[in-house]
Amino acid sequence: MKINNNEPYIIAEIASSHQGKVNNVYKLIDAAVDSKANCVQIQIFNLEANASKNSKNYKVLKNLEISYAEWSKVLKHIEKKQIEYSVFTYDEPSLAFVLENFNPDLIKFNSSELSNPNMLNHISQYNQIPLNLGTGGSSINEIKRAINYLKNKNYNNIFLAHGIQNFPTEIQNINFPKLVQLKNLFDLDFIYCDHTDFRSVNHQFIDYVALGLGIKIFEKHIILKNNSSFIDNESSLSALKFKSYVENLRLVYKSLINNSSVEKSELQYREFQKKSTFSKKDLKKNEPLTLNDVIYRRDVGNKEGIDPFDFVENYLGKKINKNIKQNTKLSFDDF
Repeated sequence: MKINNNEPYIIAEIASSHQGKVNNVYKLIDAAVDSKANCVQIQIFNLEANASKNSKNYKVLKNLEISYAEWSKVLKHIEKKQIEYSVFTYDEPSLAFVLENFNPDLIKFNSSELSNPNMLNHISQYNQIPLNLGTGGSSINEIKRAINYLKNKNYNNIFLAHGIQNFPTEIQNINFPKLVQLKNLFDLDFIYCDHTDFRSVNHQFIDYVALGLGIKIFEKHIILKNNSSFIDNESSLSALKFKSYVENLRLVYKSLINNSSVEKSELQYREFQKKSTFSKKDLKKNEPLTLNDVIYRRDVGNKEGIDPFDFVENYLGKKINKNIKQNTKLSFDDF
């Protein structure tokens, strides 16, 4: 992952917004590239390995499943694009398929895999590939156990993801205090996964809060167009809105970093605001100055004179070395 401290790293999560149609996957990848996201993420699962036939979402998943053969074509397509890619793998066969055939920039596990030693053991054999490990719905002890398991196998390339998906997640359930707690407990980089309602006027402000908490990596769902009948619709942004999301998040991030433009802006504001010391009346040479002799004024567009505090501390009571007309800005050479 090529993370640049001068801008946030943004993952365009396709999830199941393709509705089981592989052609939509290609369109969503192009939309992610066009948005200038840093990374596009796809979800790969094997239905039989992932869910029982009695699972209430079995039929939905069956309609969403895309074959490994098609995913192979998709991944080769992504590798030709100017974008990094992450693969969200839900089961052991899918993880094996990806790791044995491709070299993704990131692998993601759902929080269910915190308690799955088989999945953790498998990824630990690929230390060059970072892992985005979900923590939603997990206890501190479960998270510690998974991290310790990986580190004991000399796998340290770990990111922790904060964010639950409730289709959509209500703002009051985001639980940023838990994120802060996890950041204090674990010396790892965190990824914030935003699943708030795309219809909410406040959804994007939540990511700005995460920025203020020190988050630099964001995962946000993308969809070709919003439709209430589509899977993953609730927390996904349309391609056009996603592009705007990327632009706005990067713009807000600039307020958190130091750069030369910040210094220039501060100097510009100083010139507009700061006051200098002026003669309140005609002043005679060799007369000691009192507070009644001066006034403090702005002088925008001209060189800054003696700061009022500086005058009081260093020049009050001192004699001037020449006659000075009323409304003249005093300088250090006048003493």
